[in-house]
Amino acid sequence: MGEVTRDARRAKSCLVAPEAGDKVLCALDGETVYVLAVLEGRPEGTRVAVEGALDIVAQGGRVSVRSADSVDVKGGKSVSIAGPKLDVRAADGSIAIDQLGYLGKRVMAEVGKAVVAARELDSLADRVMQRARRVFRFVEEVDQTRASRRAR
Repeated sequence: MGEVTRDARRAKSCLVAPEAGDKVLCALDGETVYVLAVLEGRPEGTRVAVEGALDIVAQGGRVSVRSADSVDVKGGKSVSIAGPKLDVRAADGSIAIDQLGYLGKRVMAEVGKAVVAARELDSLADRVMQRARRVFRFVEEVDQTRASRRAR
């Protein structure tokens, strides 16, 4: 049998995007050819593609995404994560954000060593309490304290 080339539409249930040279399963509906499934493709990888929005829903179960190498999540406009609890764990990590806003009730941090490098640091609090065994301060130009004690 000779090779036949025809234009085909991908069936909505065929999530794997077929590429030239793939072996596919097709169905005929009158003159329209539908690709139902990609049977064999390139060994480099598989691309899942849909038209419009895609929702993956597990009714009463969990959804897991795993890879032996790495997982990338990218959004053209934004990426949103929402849930009653968020748990992120890694041996090494970094975050690069141009502008960060945080709104919450409490921050707890336990670190071995914290280093903050800033051109300016402003903090505003109703109450500050510090406890330290030793305090070392090195001021190159000015150290100014304005304190008042108001009678109650």
